[in-house]
Amino acid sequence: MRQRPEAKEPQQERPQRLTAAFVEKIDQPGRYSDGPGSHGLTLLVRPRKDGMSKNWAQQLRVNGKLRSFGLGSFPQVRLAEARTVATEQAAKIKEAFPPYARRVSAFERLLAEAEGRSLSVYPTFAEVAEQALAYDSGKWKGSKTADQRRGLIKTYLDPVLGDLEIDRITSEHVTEALRPIWNEKASTAKKVWLALTATFNYAIGQGWIPEGVDPLPRAKIGLGRQAAKVEHRKAVPYDRIGEVWRVLTATTAGKAGNTSRALQFIVLTGVRSSEATGAGWAEFNMADATWTIPASRMKGGREHRVPLAPAALDVLRRAKEAATPPIQAYELTFPNGNGDGRQVNAMTALRFFHRQFEGDYSIHGLRSTFQDWAAEQTDTPAEIVEHALAHLEGSATIRAYRRTDYFEKRRSLMSAWAEFVTT
Repeated sequence: MRQRPEAKEPQQERPQRLTAAFVEKIDQPGRYSDGPGSHGLTLLVRPRKDGMSKNWAQQLRVNGKLRSFGLGSFPQVRLAEARTVATEQAAKIKEAFPPYARRVSAFERLLAEAEGRSLSVYPTFAEVAEQALAYDSGKWKGSKTADQRRGLIKTYLDPVLGDLEIDRITSEHVTEALRPIWNEKASTAKKVWLALTATFNYAIGQGWIPEGVDPLPRAKIGLGRQAAKVEHRKAVPYDRIGEVWRVLTATTAGKAGNTSRALQFIVLTGVRSSEATGAGWAEFNMADATWTIPASRMKGGREHRVPLAPAALDVLRRAKEAATPPIQAYELTFPNGNGDGRQVNAMTALRFFHRQFEGDYSIHGLRSTFQDWAAEQTDTPAEIVEHALAHLEGSATIRAYRRTDYFEKRRSLMSAWAEFVTT
């Protein structure tokens, strides 16, 4: 009698995404994908003498090529853990090897082959510049530097370099972009050059520019040495500082009150505007008439002590009277008048200064006003004046051996200056 063949067990239905139960029970050889959005995670099932082996694998595209990575075997590595590892691995690969921004069509490839030339698949300068900005953003204290650099790139570099693939840019291209401003706008050109250098350094680090073919060194030779040109900020003559003081002290009401008081404080202390507008009450010792600016807020990265003349202390007292109680130590001394807890804006202060006092003078120039007065109206040694302005004095070796900051001598100097300003 003819025997009927044994019925085969039905193959387990494959889910759209892997499940813990499916991974546990599957005994059919094959590669099982975890589905869309799984970062290429698969379960590879293979026969062996004592049953089936189950291994996790991941396929990712790295530098344009498909690569496979082993993520361990089941059951030592469960589904949830395999998914976590795959996600982390994909993030690391994406950070180390950003995907090419440009894909090559079949027509472009055939055309390049017919013309006997290589075909670039690297991103454009504009795309690399944006990636470099994102990479460097952690080095800067705020977004202002990134925004300024982005503006310089779009204004001066993108018109010539923006649409060119990064590996196709030559020294001639760079020279063409920078020549119009190299000497005419030397200070701007230096900032543009920093942005350019950061972009190419990033591209070299990514392997998009072969070693030894960086176009910047030759471009700089072609541009030549910049003409030495020092741009001074326009400063109020010290014999007119009394006029400035009278105008500022006459305008202290309403929203503009703290803007005016911040400017008064800058005049009396000789500090940079950001150091004054960013000050918090915790930095002041009113009893000792001393203001200690932490290193994190100083341009030179060193703590700076400022002796406060009676007039400066009076400005602080008036700022405290105008503040909304209760005053906390961490709060700003000169918040703006909008009630959002932010400091007085530098551009707002400059516009206020120009409205109140005729002449195209800068706020930073008030430091020069103080410096000119000290040089011409006092016998104060230059190094004491430099310390009052928080300028780094001499070489690092000299600064290491010189322990004093001339604090008491600076106290006498700043008291004399405040008396000159306010009388």
